Amino acid sequence: MVIDASAFAPGHVTVFFQICDAPIDPLLKGSKGAGFSIQHGVITRVQVTPSNHTSVEISINGKKCEANVTQTVVRLALDLALQKHGQEYDVKVIQEMQIPVGAGYGASGAAALSTALALNQALNLGLTKNNSAQLAHIAEVTHKTGLGDVIAQNRGGVEIRLKPGAPGYGQIDIIPSACNFAVVCGSVGMLETKEVLSNPEKRKKINRAGDKLVKELLKEASIDNLIALSKKFTMQTGLASQTVIDTIRSLEDAGFTYCSMVMLGQSVFCFVDKNDSKNACEIFNECMPDGVVFVSKIDNIGARLI
Repeated sequence: MVIDASAFAPGHVTVFFQICDAPIDPLLKGSKGAGFSIQHGVITRVQVTPSNHTSVEISINGKKCEANVTQTVVRLALDLALQKHGQEYDVKVIQEMQIPVGAGYGASGAAALSTALALNQALNLGLTKNNSAQLAHIAEVTHKTGLGDVIAQNRGGVEIRLKPGAPGYGQIDIIPSACNFAVVCGSVGMLETKEVLSNPEKRKKINRAGDKLVKELLKEASIDNLIALSKKFTMQTGLASQTVIDTIRSLEDAGFTYCSMVMLGQSVFCFVDKNDSKNACEIFNECMPDGVVFVSKIDNIGARLI
């Protein structure tokens, strides 16, 4: 008997952050900072079949792959299933990736989180949403592919990450916003999260710049301040390529001031009125002729079964 379940997790853009990975317990590792979830993300369908041995097959956009972060989530879920049911399973994970990978849109976190939610359902693990999301957070932290995406994607909205850690351990608050604007996103390539998190000099710059920004945002929890602090962080960390800087300047010159760098990726986001998204896309395409450009909206729901 094959049991199916499907889930969706939104993409996520971090606009500034502070690395908080000192604790030994992966559930306590994470980041402080701020960002927002978008309606483009990852859809995951799982098919589980009782078996006398364990096998795992993962495909993304029709191609079989290792997908180490998702693979770790599957193994953690299967361990729980074996403890609860005394049963092994064949597992197929079929993912539709709607966002660029490695470009700062939380693709690995969305893949891991949607997998965790779907497997909790299919394997009848009986986990809460936070407990399911903890599997994804552990996988992200283990592989150094992210620190704060999962807790944000689990909740949705425009968030401030007040306390580091996995869902149920970390703490976030939401910036109230009608969020009727479109989010235009453009990317010219990867900025390897693992490399940045492991680089002492880059870590120092990030933590020095990000240390006080959460407090500054809490004094004025608004989209205006979010963007202003994001630009401040971008300039102080020196993470932006010249293409990213030129794209932001071109958008500002055209009157699209709600724009900044996506952390961590060679990517830029811009909040615009939905009627202006076409004009903003044209600027992105001019500045990033070989890049990926797409238009999304804020996701205020967070990860969920579908």
